[in-house]
Amino acid sequence: MFKLADAGGRQSVEETRQRILLATREIFAQKGSRGTTTREVADRAEVNEATLFRHFGTKQQLLQEMLDHFCTATEGELSFVDYLQGPIEEQLRQICFAGIAKITEKRDLICVSLVEDTRSGESGSLAWRGPGVAQRKLAEFMRQRIEAGELRGNPDELARVLMSFMFAYVVSPGIWPNAPSDRERAVELFVGIFLNGARGK
Repeated sequence: MFKLADAGGRQSVEETRQRILLATREIFAQKGSRGTTTREVADRAEVNEATLFRHFGTKQQLLQEMLDHFCTATEGELSFVDYLQGPIEEQLRQICFAGIAKITEKRDLICVSLVEDTRSGESGSLAWRGPGVAQRKLAEFMRQRIEAGELRGNPDELARVLMSFMFAYVVSPGIWPNAPSDRERAVELFVGIFLNGARGK
């Protein structure tokens, strides 16, 4: 739980920003950008609107900073991929478990952003920065495995296919009514299907 800001303190300024960003995320996830009002965000963050505008300027800037803050992935978050060892099946399992965890963490923003993109393509598109970074990192992993003779195909396409499995599992479980709800079984299924195709001749 965030503490109320102490007047003039450097740390309290950051705490205030974090409270506002978290409140924005909660309301955005419920109502989307059009339904998110600065008054409601300020009330939930326990600040006045003047404080909100002093930190973020406009509602659009607030939404953009919130999405940037919660959705942007860095190469550092994915550095574990460079150190994976063992059979490729085990490496892919570790990637799937990590990917599913990350997507689950941001599922609320992803779902709203899917709707936002169909309307404007502005605020919603920021939610795809993280997946874009992840796709590039995963494509490099695939390229190395192709060069080692463990996989066949285009590395970018292979990365997109594996990411699509993870994305659909988290974001759209209703489209697979008979899919395994247990994460372990789901990952086994994804890796098996993926390798059957990526090792094909």
